[in-house]
Amino acid sequence: MDRKYKLYISIIVIILISMFVVLISYNNIVEEENYINIEENYIEGRPTLVVGDDINYPPYSFLDEDGNPAGFNIDLI
Repeated sequence: MDRKYKLYISIIVIILISMFVVLISYNNIVEEENYINIEENYIEGRPTLVVGDDINYPPYSFLDEDGNPAGFNIDLI
């Protein structure tokens, strides 16, 4: 293999690994934020129903101007 191609492959591998690490980190941050929101809305002694949804999928599910969930899926729930 030519030295030039080895360099290209090395750069691509480094970029892919970096993207993978960023995605894993972002996923962990989002999960931590979701757990915080669930704990804030928990009421002692009352049953709690937690519903997961894809928030960025208009018109079915999105955040309104106040940051509250809105859309067709929310209306169904």
